[in-house]
Amino acid sequence: MAQFRQLEQEHGESWSKEDLDQARIGFRNALAKDFNDFYGTDENDLASWQKLCTVLNLGNIPNELESCRKLVKSKYVNIVDLVETPYSGEPVEHFKSEAELSAYTKRTGKYFPRDNANAGNLLQYLLRRIIVPRQSEPHPRRRRAKKNVDQGTKSSVL
Repeated sequence: MAQFRQLEQEHGESWSKEDLDQARIGFRNALAKDFNDFYGTDENDLASWQKLCTVLNLGNIPNELESCRKLVKSKYVNIVDLVETPYSGEPVEHFKSEAELSAYTKRTGKYFPRDNANAGNLLQYLLRRIIVPRQSEPHPRRRRAKKNVDQGTKSSVL
């Protein structure tokens, strides 16, 4: 990411908007391919999940697929940082919530596009909501609406 930003700063003014857009697309494709090459693409591959656990320094790595998935999915990390870790040797920063991860991503500009054609199933499984992150507690109106539905009354508010 830092190398791409440096390239943008050095040559961005001389590039056309189309050239800059193409460079960004190429960079994002390279990120997805790097993820796939290092971590794998199959969301059902235990070895891929265990590798993620190792890189995320999660300690006791489970020997069951679903346990690995749950452990990794319970963590909030930036995917761009995860891709850069094998090259930088720097540990991936863990965040307490999706909202904290969102704030970090917005501040650093380290977005990973949701719709990248090169993203394998494993990578897509890990993507989080960054623009509008989930809150840790459900919205109070949503809980009331669910409660009303559970009690047999209809509500258009979800």
